Amino acid sequence: LAVFVGPVVDKTGIYFCRASFIKLHIGIISLILELSPNIISGLEKNPSIAQSLAILIFSCVSIILLFFLGIGHCSFFYSIFKQNKASFKELFAGFRNFKRNLLTIIIISLLYLAVVIMIIAIAALINALFTRYADSSIYKVSFVFCLSAVLFYLGYKLMPVFIAVSFRMGENETEGPWEIIKVTYKKVSPHCLQYLTLYLRFIGWFIASVFTLGILLLWVWPYLTTSLAILYESIFYPDSDDLLKSHSVEIDIADTEPVTNQAEAPNI
Repeated sequence: LAVFVGPVVDKTGIYFCRASFIKLHIGIISLILELSPNIISGLEKNPSIAQSLAILIFSCVSIILLFFLGIGHCSFFYSIFKQNKASFKELFAGFRNFKRNLLTIIIISLLYLAVVIMIIAIAALINALFTRYADSSIYKVSFVFCLSAVLFYLGYKLMPVFIAVSFRMGENETEGPWEIIKVTYKKVSPHCLQYLTLYLRFIGWFIASVFTLGILLLWVWPYLTTSLAILYESIFYPDSDDLLKSHSVEIDIADTEPVTNQAEAPNI
C-alpha cells in the first residue's frame, strides 16, 4: 500500500515539519509540567507526599496530553490523504470529543495493564513451578525465548489495533469508547500481517535515516503515517472514492487517440 503514497509525500513534507514543530513545543511544555515539582523542590532525593502526588498528577497529565496529540497527528495526516490538505487545528482533533477519547484511552490503558499483569503472573508461576531448574542454562534460554515469543505475538495483535483506534478517534465523532474498541478490533485483527509487512518495508528507510542524522525522517515519517492512513481507509472503507483516487493514474488525452501511423497487418 505504501507505494501509492508517493505523489502525496512531497506535499506532506512541509506539513510534517510544521506539525512536528508544534508537537515539539507542546512536548517540551508537557515535560516541564512533569518535572516542575522536582525543579521547584530543588530536586530533593526524598520528596514529600505532596511533591510525590504533584509529580504523579503532572505525569498523568503529560501522558494524556501526548496521547491526545497522537490522535491529532493521525487525524492530521488522514486529512492530507482525504483532502490533499490539512489544517493545523487537526493536530488538536483529539480534544474535540474530549470525554469520549479520554475514556477510550483509559480503557485501553487498563486493558494493556491487565495484559502486562497477566504476563508477569504467568512468568512468576512458571518460575515457582520449575524452581529446581532455575540454574539450568537450557531453562533460562527456553524461558526467555518463550517470553519473547509471547510479547511479540501480543505486540503483533494489539499494536495495529491501538494505531487504528488513534485514527478512529480522530475521524469518528459518534461512536462510544467501547464501540470504537470493539469495532476497531473486529476490523483490524484479521489484517495484523499487513501492518507488520508495512512496518518491515520501512526498516531500510529508518536505517538510512541514521546515516542522514535524522534528516531523511522528514520524508519517512509522513510516508509511513500516510501509508497507515491508506491502510486504515482500505480496512474500514474499502469502497472509498479517495482510496480509488490514490490508485488512479492520470492519462493524457493524446495518449488515448488511435494510432494511425502503424502499418496494417496483411490480410491472409
